[in-house]
Amino acid sequence: MAYVPSRFLDSHIPGQYGPRGFEGDGFVDVLTRVESMADDTRKTGQDQSDEEAALSARLERLGNRLHQVSRTSETAPDSRPAGADASAMARGFRLSTELVAGVLVGAGIGWLLDRWLGISPWGLIVFLLLGFAAGVLNVMRAAGVVRENQ
Repeated sequence: MAYVPSRFLDSHIPGQYGPRGFEGDGFVDVLTRVESMADDTRKTGQDQSDEEAALSARLERLGNRLHQVSRTSETAPDSRPAGADASAMARGFRLSTELVAGVLVGAGIGWLLDRWLGISPWGLIVFLLLGFAAGVLNVMRAAGVVRENQ
C-alpha cells in the first residue's frame, strides 16, 4: 500500500496518527493483529458444545416457564374494573382544569385592574400569582389533600 499524503494531516509520517502499536505498512497489519488477538479467546470444540447444550437447556426451561405464565394470565380474571382508566382520566382533566382556570381568572382580573386603574403591569403580576395560588389550592382540595372549609 503506497503512502499518499493527505492535505488534512500535518505530518508526512504515516504512523504518527492513531493508537500506539498500530504503526506499520497500513491497514493490513492492523487486521492481522486483531485477528491474532481473537484467536487466543476461542475455545475448543468440546467446551463450546457443552456450553451450547447448557444454554439450549436454559432457553428451553425459560420458554416453558413463559408459556405457563402466559396460560395462567389468560385464564385469570382481570382485577381492574372496566371504567378505572376512564375515571382516572376524568380526574386528571378535572385537576388540570382547576389549575388552568385559577391562573386564567387571576390573569383576567389583574388585566382588568391594570386597564381600569392604569397601574400596568403590577395588577396583572399580582393577580396572576394569586390566581396560581388559588388554582393550586383548588387542585389540592379536589385531590383530597386539603380539607374544604366548613
